[in-house]
Amino acid sequence: MAKGVLLFPKDVQICGPKKQPRIGKPHRAKLRSRAALYWRVFWEGFASPIFNSQAVFQFIATMLGLFVLFALVGRKMMPDTATTTVAAAIAFAAAMAVWALIQAIAMPFRARAAEATEGRWVSGRFVYNDARRVFTTEWNPSKNGHHETFVVPSDIQQYAVVDYKIEIDGPADRLRCLIIGSYYFSPMHDVLSLWEPAMHGRVVLKKGRKLDLYCLSQPDTIRAIVRVSILAWEIDQNLGMEYTDQRTQTRIVMQPPWAERQ
Repeated sequence: MAKGVLLFPKDVQICGPKKQPRIGKPHRAKLRSRAALYWRVFWEGFASPIFNSQAVFQFIATMLGLFVLFALVGRKMMPDTATTTVAAAIAFAAAMAVWALIQAIAMPFRARAAEATEGRWVSGRFVYNDARRVFTTEWNPSKNGHHETFVVPSDIQQYAVVDYKIEIDGPADRLRCLIIGSYYFSPMHDVLSLWEPAMHGRVVLKKGRKLDLYCLSQPDTIRAIVRVSILAWEIDQNLGMEYTDQRTQTRIVMQPPWAERQ
């Protein structure tokens, strides 16, 4: 008789949202992401003269110069100086209006270049050219039983499914790590004690674009640096989480209660 394989520890529960969050339609993910990218590119270009250190220094120097001039020449020269200042302010406002128009015209081309540098859309899924580092921490046995929460960048939409990768600098064979999102196991310690989770998986972002890192380090293990990167993201209402248990070479895929049954 063949022996069964224990996939989950006894009494472990799978938890998650009780009702479907407002995830949005998958086909709108690309539109929203590009709209956010276009605005970011426009604003960065528009604000660059304002936040340019040399320009700021020149502005401060001009204001200080006017103050010193007022102090030296007194009230007699103030009307002429004030007129010059008003004219300079009007010229600055006109220049910024023209600059905004230039940025609006250049925005689509710059945004496309920025997107191509970062990654590309494959249907409704954004795949990064290089793994995007989102979190780094140090782990030692004293942290076992706890977790660390981090937030992914704002251009990744809330409740998106993210493909993650974990890298460990140090005794990687003595650590077991797992990323947890909207759906999770309880207690996590029992799962990590049984599983040998692969250093990759897919999870749904929690509210506020948050994720949790859980690790289990063997006793007397030296400190290790744990890095988490995002490989891709998409909106998928039919996926809750996806992991691989290397102990049994089992791929574990779970759907939320409201998933569309195939």
